[in-house]
Amino acid sequence: MRPVKLDFFDHPFTCPLCKEHIVYTSMHTVILDSRRKCPSCQGELLIHEGTAAAVSGRKPPKASNPTIPKRSRK
Repeated sequence: MRPVKLDFFDHPFTCPLCKEHIVYTSMHTVILDSRRKCPSCQGELLIHEGTAAAVSGRKPPKASNPTIPKRSRK
């Protein structure tokens, strides 16, 4: 059996919530979209194309769907 060499890349970030320096290791050269948790404050982060942003705990509001009136039967 042949040994396999895997390349890992370090991605340094600063947590936007607690300002702690974090290094994530990944097999990707750039992290496109990923949700991670800060190991120090347990806050949720969104990593998008190499930049980290805090994720709010609220869900976005649903789009209002106009109600379709029911047809009356005669």
